[in-house]
Amino acid sequence: MLVTRNNQKMYRTTVDLPEDLYFFLKQEVLERQKQNKEASIAAIVRGLVEIEKKRKDKK
Repeated sequence: MLVTRNNQKMYRTTVDLPEDLYFFLKQEVLERQKQNKEASIAAIVRGLVEIEKKRKDKK
């Protein structure tokens, strides 16, 4: 879905996750949020997704 924010085009993505992966992701986000209390959950998830994309691109 294409949305705009501050006159920038952005895509909103919905991801269906298995329950075990959701639990792992939730725990990882909570741990990272403890380290950086200013970070939002969405920002942390975006960061994790970017890390995973880079890791897969290297293979």
